[in-house]
Amino acid sequence: EGQELYGDTPTIRFFGEIEKMRAQGKDSYNPEDFHYFDGMNIAVKEELDAFLNSLDHSNTLTSVDFGCGLGVHARYIAKNFNTVVHALDYSPHLTEANRKINELCKLDDKVLAFASDAV
Repeated sequence: EGQELYGDTPTIRFFGEIEKMRAQGKDSYNPEDFHYFDGMNIAVKEELDAFLNSLDHSNTLTSVDFGCGLGVHARYIAKNFNTVVHALDYSPHLTEANRKINELCKLDDKVLAFASDAV
């Protein structure tokens, strides 16, 4: 049944972990809560910080994250910079999981996830 709903084993495990958190009474989430599934390499974080800090953030920026997977980079950018991120991934299963994490982290108004091909 889970295979039909979510499509692949990692995504099924992800939704299982969310259910465990809820069963333990967790009712508010941060992107860091999903580090086990959705961690960011420290070198990538440093490069993102350097690039994004060089931009003018006086107005809300719009970014696109192609091949976003679960959306770790999109959420990081949206949370730490005045940015709305359009997160695109080919996999509808990863996109659904991405949307769920965004919703749980209250970032669904800043990270807009789409299942799409970049072509």
